[in-house]
Amino acid sequence: MNTGRAPDIRGPLSFPRFVIGPESQGRGYRLLAPDTLSFTGARDLAMILMEWSRVKEQELVGCLPVPGAAAVLFRARYIGREALGEAAYLHGILLSAADLQAIHHRTELLLPLLGRPDGSTRFADAPVQAAPYAPRPPRRDWAGLGLAWRNRLIVSDPAESREEVLVDALASIDPPEQRARIRGWVTSTQLESRGALNPLGESQLIVASAPFEDDLPGFQTYFLARSGDRGSLVEPPGSLATWQAFGKRYAAMPAFTALEPALKWELGYATLSPRETAEEALRIATGVLGAEAMVDLLIQAFVDEPVFAEAARDVAQAYGEALGTHDMTKEALRRLLLAPNTPAEVVGPLLHSAWDAYAEMKPKDLTALLGAAVRIARKPELMVRSGVRQGLTYVLKAMAEAGSKKSDHVNMANEVIDYWPEETKTDLIVLTSPEILPKMLAKSADLGWRLVMLVLRPESYDLEVGGEIGVVLRYALHARILAGSR
Repeated sequence: MNTGRAPDIRGPLSFPRFVIGPESQGRGYRLLAPDTLSFTGARDLAMILMEWSRVKEQELVGCLPVPGAAAVLFRARYIGREALGEAAYLHGILLSAADLQAIHHRTELLLPLLGRPDGSTRFADAPVQAAPYAPRPPRRDWAGLGLAWRNRLIVSDPAESREEVLVDALASIDPPEQRARIRGWVTSTQLESRGALNPLGESQLIVASAPFEDDLPGFQTYFLARSGDRGSLVEPPGSLATWQAFGKRYAAMPAFTALEPALKWELGYATLSPRETAEEALRIATGVLGAEAMVDLLIQAFVDEPVFAEAARDVAQAYGEALGTHDMTKEALRRLLLAPNTPAEVVGPLLHSAWDAYAEMKPKDLTALLGAAVRIARKPELMVRSGVRQGLTYVLKAMAEAGSKKSDHVNMANEVIDYWPEETKTDLIVLTSPEILPKMLAKSADLGWRLVMLVLRPESYDLEVGGEIGVVLRYALHARILAGSR
């Protein structure tokens, strides 16, 4: 195993240093100090810093080759929002080819000399002095990383310092002569290309707390799984592909702009199956998106590939059951409830949870709703669930409340009752209350009388039926007499 040792650096060495940041109140990014320094690429680096500040990552370090110098070593820090824009500052030093030779290409060991950007230009007051030092061996076992020969994107735990992971990984390069291959490295994937500078394209090592959204040409991603203090490398989990596919698949949705910042990959997701990964992404969406946008997402997912369709079904069920905690508008609920592709097992909990939102329906809505009720009733595995059955009683109430006498409505209601499990038909007694039964009888005397017969069952006598049995029977008999006289 590589010990990380290299010849001691003799010194002291001196490097020009500089500060880049906004000229005023978060605007006008440029080389701020010293006035006597200029180098090709300074403006490009300033533009990269400005773009990075909008991401609001707290800190990053990097080393990049730049025109006019062998490399620029830098530390950037996000300060916060100012009057005219986001403010971030960068401390940097310029390294010549001779400097790189003198430090044996161990640029990462100069990072402590950069200080912590604080919004001032004091760092640029005098050249950086580097005293002699001896490199330390890596703390982790980096077997299999192969950084000496191949480019790597290392995804580390957000709780770990990306800078420390990077320094340790660079110390693992073996043989030491291969360190010259690593001309660039950064601790962020949130860096845009500007002018002659392409931070990701010029790097051979990237350390980040989240994977890159797209493939980086020539890179292989490794996940640094925490294992005590040492850690070990694991191949990218299959769930990562599902997570990235979710982001790409729904990126065209208007509401995705609000959702995207919340869809941050975490190492804890590495052990999830693709189905569990899709569910987690959808659960995050329920906490971020408004009702209308969430319904759009679910309806689209219902007809997607199985991994997303199945996850959407499960999440929509929970979403319906917890409807009271969401700001579900009537229109959003109605669209989710009546969408042709909404699975039957989703409709039941929605019916159960949100009766008030759809009590007043148009006939075409009621037709679609009764159609959904029939689809549910035909599935015995759903009808054993009391919440689903209660939801179906709400559908039948909706039919009574709507006042429509369309024969297809009556036929569908009868079909729902036909499929109702015999041992649970007492659930339907709520429809024989004095408030509901007259409306049901007015719609169909046969259907109403069929429900009344439930009241006459011995097992029904001790149940609450919303009124005295005599009152119920009086309504029913009256309707039967009128039906017979026509």
